[in-house]
Amino acid sequence: EKGMRFYKAKFEIQNFGQKFKVLFKYPASQKASSINLEESPSFIDYTYVENVADNQPFSIDLKKILYEASTGFVNLQGPKIKSEFYLFTRYDAKIDVTGFPNCYIEDKTNNLIFYKIPCYKGLKVDAIQPKVLEVVQKIKNALGKDYAYCGSKDGMKMTFVNKKKPQTNLLNVLLEYQNDAFDILISVISTKPI
Repeated sequence: EKGMRFYKAKFEIQNFGQKFKVLFKYPASQKASSINLEESPSFIDYTYVENVADNQPFSIDLKKILYEASTGFVNLQGPKIKSEFYLFTRYDAKIDVTGFPNCYIEDKTNNLIFYKIPCYKGLKVDAIQPKVLEVVQKIKNALGKDYAYCGSKDGMKMTFVNKKKPQTNLLNVLLEYQNDAFDILISVISTKPI
């Protein structure tokens, strides 16, 4: 499969009186040699989405939500959901994604705003993989060739990025474990400037 590798590195400027030296450092290079690099890689491998974007109802809805991410989803925000069980503020979404009702917006403050699309609830372990693959394929069909994705090491998250801006996560497919079962949801990340 085609893809790209995105290195987790930083530039470090060292001052030597009137002279400066710029170094390119990988986080793993600063750790003790006894640490296994397999456990803490200094890169992320992304796989390119290879299909052309389609215009199915799910895809159209997802593209609208991605467009609204730059506003913090302000145009999609409905009334506040009142509950003592939520850790963060939640709002009803004015639109749901075709096939997945009960969408909501979660505001975690400090511009951490997410448009949540609940896909499946209460799945047992043997039912997870086909449903995750179904959701990921729907997203790939919606986004098309300008995007790439990667999975987390623990298998609980799949992240999608635009190939031109791989440092900015656009959305995640999340597995959440609760009550002896798994839920699958899509979390679109606000890109609103702070």
